[in-house]
Amino acid sequence: MAAFCGAPALAQDAVDTVVPAVEIRSKKNAGDMPYLSAYKIQQRLLSLLPPEPRVSDIRMRVLFTSLTQSEQDDFLPASWAVAIVGQTFEQVVPVARGGYFLLPEVPVAADEDGTLMFNTQTKKKTLSAVWTVRAQGNLLPYRDFARAISEYELVRRRIGVGELALRQIREHRPNALRACFANGEGAILVDRTASGAVAHGSCWLLKFDADKANTDAVINFSGALEALTLDALGDTAIAPEGKYRIRRPELIEDFDPDGKIRW
Repeated sequence: MAAFCGAPALAQDAVDTVVPAVEIRSKKNAGDMPYLSAYKIQQRLLSLLPPEPRVSDIRMRVLFTSLTQSEQDDFLPASWAVAIVGQTFEQVVPVARGGYFLLPEVPVAADEDGTLMFNTQTKKKTLSAVWTVRAQGNLLPYRDFARAISEYELVRRRIGVGELALRQIREHRPNALRACFANGEGAILVDRTASGAVAHGSCWLLKFDADKANTDAVINFSGALEALTLDALGDTAIAPEGKYRIRRPELIEDFDPDGKIRW
C-alpha cells in the first residue's frame, strides 16, 4: 500500500490523472467485487499505517490470473483497467504501470451497491495490497529500507486475528526490496557498488541485510525508477544464476457475496 513515493511521478500521476470516459458496463469478470467491501478494506489498511513522518505507503494492485509477474510489472492499461460502476454512474480509477491504484471515496457507489470492475481477468474474491517505499530520488538510505520493513511489521501486528480478509497480510514477512525500472533498464547498487540484487523481468530484488540496517549505507537506483515496493524472497535458489523463489502472499480475500467484510 499514500503518495506512492517509491515512484513519485508514476504514482501521483496515476492518482491525479483525469481518465476519459469509456464503455464499461458490458465487461464481465469473475474477479469483480463489491466496491464498498474493497474500499473499507483499503481504508482499514491505511488507518493502520504509522503517522507521518514515515517511509512507506500502501497501494492496491490488480491481481491478474493470466499474466506472469514480469508481465504484471510491465502492465500499463491501454484504456481503463479498474472502474467503479453503479446503477446511475461509472467511474474509471487511474491505474499506474504495474497495476497499482488507490480507490477514491464515491458515496453514490456505496448507496447503489456499486461494483469494482476490472478490465482483465482477475482472481475471484481477491485483491492485492502492496507496500511502497519512499525513495529520495534515486537514493534510499539503508536505514529507510529497514524502517519500511518495521512499518510493515507494525501494520501486521495491528491486524486482529479475527480480521480474516487480511489474514495473509498478517502472516506475511517482507524481506526484500523490489525496484522496477522504465524499459527494464536499471539496477540496484549499495554505496554505488554491486549489491547482490537479482534480476526479475523489468525489476531487481534486493534481499534485506540486517548488518547494514544501522549503518550509513545508501541504496542507489541506476535507471529510471518506476516503482519501489517491499517483497519477499525465499531462501532456496531455483536457477543456476542464483535467482530466488518469490513469495507473494500479500493478498486481501474472502469477500462475502453481499459485500460484507469478514472480520
